[in-house]
Amino acid sequence: MAPRAKVPVKMVYLLSIVCAAEFEKEIKQHESTFQKDNIRDFIDAFLDEMHQEKETFTVRLTTYLALKFYKYLTFILGKNGKPAMSMKDNMPYTSAFIHEVQRFRTLLAFSLPHCTSKDVDVAGFSIPKGTTVVPNIWAVHNDPNLWDEPKRFKPERHLDADGHFVKSNHVIPFSVGPRYCLGEQLAKIELFLFLTSMIQNFKFLPEDGNLLEIEKGSTGSVFTPRKYKIVAKERRF
Repeated sequence: MAPRAKVPVKMVYLLSIVCAAEFEKEIKQHESTFQKDNIRDFIDAFLDEMHQEKETFTVRLTTYLALKFYKYLTFILGKNGKPAMSMKDNMPYTSAFIHEVQRFRTLLAFSLPHCTSKDVDVAGFSIPKGTTVVPNIWAVHNDPNLWDEPKRFKPERHLDADGHFVKSNHVIPFSVGPRYCLGEQLAKIELFLFLTSMIQNFKFLPEDGNLLEIEKGSTGSVFTPRKYKIVAKERRF
C-alpha cells in the first residue's frame, strides 16, 4: 500500500473551521431526535446532561471535541491507515489533545522529592544546601498566570495561529530537571499510538448513558479516577 501524502499542517487546521459547522448540524440532529430513554451515543449522553440543567456551553464544547478528534484521525489516516510515529508531525491536533489531557488532569500532583546540593537563590528565595525540594506539578498546570481559564479543557491552547503544535514548557507530567522520568519518551510513543488506534477503531460510550465525571476521584500520591464501566463499540466503516 502506497504511503499517504503528507498533508500541510495549515490545511489540517483549516479543516477544524470547516468541520465546526458540520459538527453543529450533527448536534442539532441529535437534539431533534433525542429520547431520554434511548441514549444512542455520547452526544445523547451530553444532551441528557444539558437537559438536567448542566452548563450548555460545556456540553457543546465536550461534544465538539469528541467529534473533532475523530474527524482529524479519519482525515489524516483514512479508514484503513495505521497510526505511526512518523505521522505525528502531521497530526498537530492529536498532539495538542494529548498535551492538554496531561495538563488538565494531573495524575501526579507532586513530583519525587529532591535535595539541593548547594545554596541557591530562586525567584528571590534563598534555599540552603541540603533542603528537600518537592516540585508542585499541579500548581504549574493550574496557574492562572500561565493558562487562560486553566479549569477548562482546551486543546487549541497548544496550537499557534497556523495550526502547528506548540509544546509548552509548563506542561510537566514527567517532572522537570535532569532527573525527570526516564520513561518519558516511551510513554509519549505509547500514548500517541494507543490513543489514536483506539479512537480510530472504537466508539467509547457510557454503559448506562450517564456522562462520566472525570474530575472526581481519589487524590493520594497519584490521582485515581472513580471506577466506572464503559462500552467500546467497534466502528463500522
